[in-house]
Amino acid sequence: MAKLGELSPKIREYVLEEDPRRWARCFYPCRRYNAQTSNIAESMNSALKKARELHIVSMLELLREKLQTWFVERTKAANEVMHDLTPWANEKLQKILQKAFQMKVETLTLSRFNITENQREFIVDLENRTCTCRRFEHEELPCAHAIAAIDKRKLPKHPFCGRWYLNSEYKETYKGVIHPVGNEDDWDIPEEIREIILKHPNYKVRKGRRQKERYRPSSENYVAKRKCGRCKQLGHTRKVCIKTPIANAGSKRKSFEDA
Repeated sequence: MAKLGELSPKIREYVLEEDPRRWARCFYPCRRYNAQTSNIAESMNSALKKARELHIVSMLELLREKLQTWFVERTKAANEVMHDLTPWANEKLQKILQKAFQMKVETLTLSRFNITENQREFIVDLENRTCTCRRFEHEELPCAHAIAAIDKRKLPKHPFCGRWYLNSEYKETYKGVIHPVGNEDDWDIPEEIREIILKHPNYKVRKGRRQKERYRPSSENYVAKRKCGRCKQLGHTRKVCIKTPIANAGSKRKSFEDA
């Protein structure tokens, strides 16, 4: 907040008017695990772009097949891991190992340590899994200060990680099986369900082509892929093309020599 005040005192005052729990993860009462994106929903929408035009049963079957394929791929990946953490968690810890080795560690008790980083001190409590930088308890993954303390005790790192980062939990997540819908003739439908008459939704179809792509916000840095109709290369259009056109590229007309 001090750096923000140096840049703009008005913005700092505006931010402080709101409860810190609304904009600061360290004050948020629940777990956020540093993941604040909608990538999962967008990935599903992209995977079901063609399936949405199918019949409801066909769409569900395609969705089941897609999910089961992902489950099998992730199960294979988890079985190939030779360490106790998931590949993502292990990679993240490996990135901060070198930073942790450069810190000064002072032992206070068997579970409490004073870590010095760039003339700043942090207190790490391995028993309660806390650090004064607040990352250890909020991410449930050892921060660089905690790793320095763990290495001082020559202890393994995975017991100090949340169970969500363990490879055993990774395997447990994707071990389920989604059974296919099966043939319609084999369905056991109760009589009270058969008697229900479903009507079409009261929805007026708009004119024009239906939208299939999501709306992209102005804050998203996205550059549309343009293909030149002259040289067939990406990145520009035929209006600004300076290359020699490909002979008879994409044209069904006969040349004068063939006529």
